[in-house]
Amino acid sequence: MKRFSPYLAAVGLAVLLGASLPASAQLRVVSWNSSGRTGSDVNAVLRGIGAERRSGIAKPIDVLLLQESSGATGTAQSYVNALNSLYGAGTYARGTLTPAEVSVATGGTQSIVYRVSSVELVSETVVGTVSTSGAARQQVRHEIRPVGYSGAASSMFLYNGHFKAGNDSIDRTRRDAEAGQVRTNADALGANRNIVYAGDYNVYRASEAMWATLTLAGNGRANDPINQVGEWSDSTQYKGVHTQSPAANGNSRYSGQTLGGMDDRFDFQTMSDALINTSGISYISGTYRAFGNTNTHAVNGDITGGSASAFAANLTDYTNDMATDLLESIARSCDHIPVVADYQIPARMGVSVSGAPTTAVIVGANVSLLATVSNTANVITANGADTLAFTASGTGAITGGGTGTDAALGAGVDRALTVGTATAGAKIGTVNVSSSSEAVANGTFSQNFSVNVLDHANASFSSLTDTNT
Repeated sequence: MKRFSPYLAAVGLAVLLGASLPASAQLRVVSWNSSGRTGSDVNAVLRGIGAERRSGIAKPIDVLLLQESSGATGTAQSYVNALNSLYGAGTYARGTLTPAEVSVATGGTQSIVYRVSSVELVSETVVGTVSTSGAARQQVRHEIRPVGYSGAASSMFLYNGHFKAGNDSIDRTRRDAEAGQVRTNADALGANRNIVYAGDYNVYRASEAMWATLTLAGNGRANDPINQVGEWSDSTQYKGVHTQSPAANGNSRYSGQTLGGMDDRFDFQTMSDALINTSGISYISGTYRAFGNTNTHAVNGDITGGSASAFAANLTDYTNDMATDLLESIARSCDHIPVVADYQIPARMGVSVSGAPTTAVIVGANVSLLATVSNTANVITANGADTLAFTASGTGAITGGGTGTDAALGAGVDRALTVGTATAGAKIGTVNVSSSSEAVANGTFSQNFSVNVLDHANASFSSLTDTNT
């Protein structure tokens, strides 16, 4: 029976994904040493990443960090074109910065591709200097920010790196030099910054000096969000996080492909303390994965030896046969597999106030205002944004309010306030709502209200004058 190829279904599935998933700032970040590869198999992998569901989330890539990309105008533009062919013209853009390296032979350069409806690229800068005895490549620090947010607290600083390859003492020393330059730069950003160290680490074990440098205490301390730290190379214990190589010995898919099978965890997204604290922008637990690695293949084996059904279980609208074809595309596309993680965005506060009278009221009337506070973060699942914590209060003639929380996609929370009407006159006050959530958007709200309070009518015994006795 002929299998149905996900690549042949590109247009139909792309329309399905694009139509069913609204533009959202909830972030899916991918790091991939692409080896400069392009073509139909790469396109199939990009589409598959957008279809994979973890912790309830399935959405297109928001940020793609590339290594060995032949610079910003090389492979990166090809990936922009590929993603735009899936999700529509103008959906993706790329950075412009190309870092330095000792020689082209050391493996190409790094670049970024991003979804313009989700994030803005705030800045790019190169990190460190290269030499024949120290760092082989500069890294690029990309500062991105979810669309609609402002300030450094809502930024992510993405270090896009390709560390020195090799496993002798000189290679390990040069990797550590690269890590030292990155940590110096990251620590200088200050405390509580949202930092991701992404890329091809080329590291074989956590006992290496470069790993100790990245994870050293300080402002930019790196953390492994899945806590899989150890002697990764050729380890059955860690085969579920291995990223190189999807092609086993004797099973090359293209000339020059690095073989050896799935036996090394070379590719990472490690994160600063601020990204694993569940507040503001944070890593969403359970979403970190090496794409296509279901931990069902053999160590040193081909990625296609893994279970297609286990893979298909997390792929929206993919059959087992389609998942089988996608595993083959992963093996044909490159000699690394992508590392994917999803991140929540900060809360966004929306407030509406109802109940204000449009005409005058009488002394002693019951005049209540209702402040409805909502978390309006633009996400596709509730875990895609931080919880909104708020306090509502009144000033002047307005009293009441209270605290509350609202999850993203929640129904909103009502807090009642009261206008004082014990005496006649113009009663003026303000409804205030503020949020203490980290990096919240629209975190303060104030609205003034004025109510004209009239005294009760006074009966008279005379039609011409006010006669009270």
